[in-house]
Amino acid sequence: MLVSSGSLCNNQFITGFRPVCFCDIPEGALHRHTSVYGRFGLAFKKDYLVTKGANPVFYVAKGSVARHERPPVPPLTEEDLEADARSALQRHFAALNAPEVPVCRCEFFDRLVADLMKVLPPSWPADTPADVHDDPVRDVQHRVLFDLIGHVFAFTKFFDESLPEEDHDNFYMEREWRVRDFVEFEHDDVVCVYVAPGFEDRIEREFPGLAPKIKPLTF
Repeated sequence: MLVSSGSLCNNQFITGFRPVCFCDIPEGALHRHTSVYGRFGLAFKKDYLVTKGANPVFYVAKGSVARHERPPVPPLTEEDLEADARSALQRHFAALNAPEVPVCRCEFFDRLVADLMKVLPPSWPADTPADVHDDPVRDVQHRVLFDLIGHVFAFTKFFDESLPEEDHDNFYMEREWRVRDFVEFEHDDVVCVYVAPGFEDRIEREFPGLAPKIKPLTF
């Protein structure tokens, strides 16, 4: 579902999206991840997940400067000129010569989404005759937007680059991969089952087919 007024940067533009997430982290570097999310997890081969649609996310630093631009120039109105023409002209030319300001990627992406929503034609009303729906240009516009949402925006992850590396909210180090939908798998597809110490017997009882793949995490 789309929320036309929501922020892509703040995860408000796409709602109801529930991807399956994985992390491409070497086993020896799991400590930070397990300290945040717990010591339970399933490991799969990367080439197996790729066949399920997995792909690395596109990390975007919120504070990264996308470009520089001048602030918008207010229009010079007849009322302003009549009230004080000299001051109105001074303000107008000062605005025209204002220095450029940085535009961060958080704002840049939100503007991009807003512009896309402006140019996208609205959906056909429910009572529109079927023969009117035959509009190739309109169909392409909708398909392009939803492909951008499903294959670009859904794999875009904004992060606060100012946070220290050890901060729990700094997830840049997760090396996240995503699958848009559910991932169905069999026990044979699982390479390893990571568990916290003391849970080995319980996992083995409840999932005997995974018993040979259980590995306790001691860190």
